[in-house]
Amino acid sequence: MRTPDWGNLVLGDGILCEPAREGNRMVFWLPVSRDQEFQYWERIGTVPRAEIKVEHGVCTTPATSVRARQKLGGGLLGRLARKLTGTGGDESWMLPNGQPAEKCGERKTDLLLAWPENESMALDEESVRNHWPGLTRFQPIGNRLFLVAGAAPTPAKAQSPQGPAGVSGTEELGPVALAEQLLEAARQSGDRSKEAAALIDLGIVTMNEGDLKRAVAHLEKALELSRQLGDKAREIDALHNLGYVLLAMGQAAAARRVLEGALELVRQVGDPYAEKLVVERLGMAHANMRDPAVALTLLNKALEMTRALGDRQQETRVLWNQAIAYADLNQRDQAIARAQESIDLLRKLGKPEASWYGAQLQRYRMDFAGLAGNGPGTFGATVVTGGPMGGSVMTATQTGTDPGSGPGLLRMAVSATKAMMKFIGSGLKTTSPDIQQKRMATCQACEHHTGLRCRICGCFTNVKTRMAHEQCPIGKWPA
Repeated sequence: MRTPDWGNLVLGDGILCEPAREGNRMVFWLPVSRDQEFQYWERIGTVPRAEIKVEHGVCTTPATSVRARQKLGGGLLGRLARKLTGTGGDESWMLPNGQPAEKCGERKTDLLLAWPENESMALDEESVRNHWPGLTRFQPIGNRLFLVAGAAPTPAKAQSPQGPAGVSGTEELGPVALAEQLLEAARQSGDRSKEAAALIDLGIVTMNEGDLKRAVAHLEKALELSRQLGDKAREIDALHNLGYVLLAMGQAAAARRVLEGALELVRQVGDPYAEKLVVERLGMAHANMRDPAVALTLLNKALEMTRALGDRQQETRVLWNQAIAYADLNQRDQAIARAQESIDLLRKLGKPEASWYGAQLQRYRMDFAGLAGNGPGTFGATVVTGGPMGGSVMTATQTGTDPGSGPGLLRMAVSATKAMMKFIGSGLKTTSPDIQQKRMATCQACEHHTGLRCRICGCFTNVKTRMAHEQCPIGKWPA
């Protein structure tokens, strides 16, 4: 019984269980007290991916708790609902019984969940206190499951020098689990700015995993928290990534509104690195809305800004997106010129996808003559998630035409990149551990690093720093 059978757990009176989202992580709601206005709860959650320790036949895993209150009678339902959708207020949840609750106390991190290693073993308060005489709390949660405080907690693994600060075992974790560890670490430390950053990271990795609804929820929560803190940089980061996810969901009009808000804010604070990303994504929103003239104007502006800031990686992407836009408008010469510029830069940067893009451009050159009499198709954009460094690729698209010919050939170069990079990824040249550690240390000290990714290029730094052909988008470390 090293890992409890959560599904067969019989809970104590009034205790609620929140459905598990990741691995064996569990969240319980313990009723505390009640007055005329509120029902008070204690939300107990196991730490994501934490180690289970066995001592004296008792299994333990770290847990955290926070107090919350539920309004009785529903007078605050509207206000709490607004909090849950991003309009300010304290940290809020939805109880397993469907009722909203809001945080009303500080987070505690000195707790353990305890249960017997073997089903045949009896476990009660006396036996547990014999093992840990200094216990300050012993509370049954269910049959054979107890909440304790005052025992020596199971520590998190030591910080890996290659991983994000405060998070261990990064080589063993997938991106979602790693992002959740960052979020839990931020919440345990009480650093709400880091919590907002971690929620953005979690939104991005869940988008890359294809769970767009959860991505929106995480980003909306990050946006709410950033606004509470008055943290404009985090608000911008949350906004333009929310717009990006909305594009991936096919909600171009909503994405445009969000990105326009991000652009207004980014110009207020004067962040050119964020502005170039927002302008590019706003261009693709207009592309999806069949407004190619405005889209090209924005992409031209994005290219100008990207070149001025020296972000060569984004430059390759903007150039190729311009090529697709021109191809969709039947402006062949401009499409070929832009595509060739993108390929030349990819080769200069040592990017392995350069050959694939070159082959698709050659096919486009050869195929165009057969499409010369066709009118342009429907102009649009596609977000392809899950790139080699964890970032996403956005490209113009066209419907109503053969995807294996004409402009579709240029679009295929991007849509197939994910599969191609997965295929060749194991053969890419990697850096030595010393170089990778130096790169990672540089990233961790950079103001643009979130703890998991680079805000400028969008890459997951624990992956990018290992690739020999990669370089910092603002030149802090070379290829």
